[in-house]
Formats: sequence, C-alpha cells, structure tokens
Amino acid sequence: MTDHRAVIGCLILKPPDRNSARCLHDVPTPILNNPRIKFPNTKDKYLFQVYCDETDTKIKLAGLHDWLVTDDVSFNLLYDELTKIINDTAVEVFG
Repeated sequence: MTDHRAVIGCLILKPPDRNSARCLHDVPTPILNNPRIKFPNTKDKYLFQVYCDETDTKIKLAGLHDWLVTDDVSFNLLYDELTKIINDTAVEVFG
C-alpha cells in the first residue's frame, strides 16, 4: 500500500518534411482511470470482514461458485465476472 502512481504519456511523431500546420493524426484523449480504493483506518478494520462477506454473497448470487472452467473462454469470462464483483464490492465497502 503505497501512494506511488504511474506516469503515462503519449507521443505522436510527425515526419519533418510535412507542413507543420497540418497534422495527420488526431490527438488521442487521455484515459482517466478511477481513483484507487480507499484503505480503511485502523479503527475500521471490521470493514475487511464486511467486504469478505459481501463478496462471497455476490459470488453465490451470480452462481460463479459452481461455474466449471473448461477452456480459455470460460476462464476469461469467470475472471472478468470475479474481477467486476471484487472491484465493485471494494468500492461499495471501502469507498
């Protein structure tokens, strides 16, 4: 748990023999990621158990605990569903 953040940039090279007033590429819009999940204070340690219980409940309601993984496609679908549940529950519980 650190406060280090990645610095990401985008560089578009333009050949020098082109007219400087004309650019062939549109400037891409930056991707703005959501802020990180807030880590609870020491007095809010109970939130870890709340998070665990909520995550387990959502996984059972979605039926993911009985999902049989047979190939890469089913693995990727399960992975995506679990990731969504884990992240959404973390935002709900921790903020």
